Amino acid sequence: MVELTIYRESKGGDFPRDEGAYHPTSRECEEAISLAEAMLPTIDIKPEDYKLIEAKNLRDAAGVYRGPQFWHLTFKARYLIPSTPKGMLGAGGEIFVAVDLTERRAWVTGYGE
Repeated sequence: MVELTIYRESKGGDFPRDEGAYHPTSRECEEAISLAEAMLPTIDIKPEDYKLIEAKNLRDAAGVYRGPQFWHLTFKARYLIPSTPKGMLGAGGEIFVAVDLTERRAWVTGYGE
């Protein structure tokens, strides 16, 4: 029998956490982000000037299945992101990055207009 527990946010905003547990998906995502951020300076991009706004696993930008080791990340220029929820998000300024964890390689697949 499989037991599934679904947690909802409590009034205090705390979720039960097991700090010692192994969380492979989050570790893989962190590794993909680290590889992407390490690659950005090689194309004269300062990682601190960009914010990760999307991370997808398994598929490339076109939606083609690439395997569990593949990540597609989208970074956006921070100056285009408003500081308040009511501000307007600036158009363009994205960098699309593919990451292959098996090869430990990241590369740019495109730019937003």
